[in-house]
Amino acid sequence: MNSSAAAPRDRFITATLTLLREGGLSAAGLNEVVALAQAPKGSLYHYFPAGKNQMVGAAIEVYREAVARQITQALEGSATLRYRVTRVFKNIERSMIETQFSQSCAVGAVVLDLKKGDDELRNVCLSALTYWSDIAGSQLIELPYKQRAAAGRVLVNLLEGAQLAARAAASSRPLREACVFFLEYAQAQVAATSQT
Repeated sequence: MNSSAAAPRDRFITATLTLLREGGLSAAGLNEVVALAQAPKGSLYHYFPAGKNQMVGAAIEVYREAVARQITQALEGSATLRYRVTRVFKNIERSMIETQFSQSCAVGAVVLDLKKGDDELRNVCLSALTYWSDIAGSQLIELPYKQRAAAGRVLVNLLEGAQLAARAAASSRPLREACVFFLEYAQAQVAATSQT
């Protein structure tokens, strides 16, 4: 869809996410969002009367759902665990390569910029990370039931850290290494259960 044809609120959300993924919370100033969205500044205050934090929080909630769909689509199905987990990492790798490692996770970028007292945004980010972890854990059906929640958290933590390292290195190697580590971790969980 042509971004100029989208509703102003959607354009603000899209612009906010782009700026967050490129430069974190500090890059998503109101003027920068308005310029990128190509929408009137007055309408920004119509949709987000509380200002920047409200706008960023709304953008993160939209992003949370989009990433949740990506995780679900990558991990669901009857393919092997190795194939499905690799697909999660490959999807992120592909996205980062397409942007020449200039963008990473919007949630991770915001968390790195949080200051003392930014509790509302902190909670929005934590909610997204927890949601993704829960979804991932529920799809790791090869693992023992009691280990799935922890495995979901490990997977999301590895994804977040690997994106940070990949961006710093301008290389997908950290993503590939994190994928291998998670698969070894998952295999160890399965093996430990089968020995008891």
